[in-house]
Amino acid sequence: MLLFFLIFKRVALYLRVFSTIISKSNLPLFLSLLRQSGKITVK
Repeated sequence: MLLFFLIFKRVALYLRVFSTIISKSNLPLFLSLLRQSGKITVK
């Protein structure tokens, strides 16, 4: 249950950052950051 809470908290943080970046129209910068982090592979 604690693990689920930690995952949910992380997802909520990602969603908040994602919505902030989308509102600022910095999508290419966001994609480059994702590519650098290596956690999410961009096709």
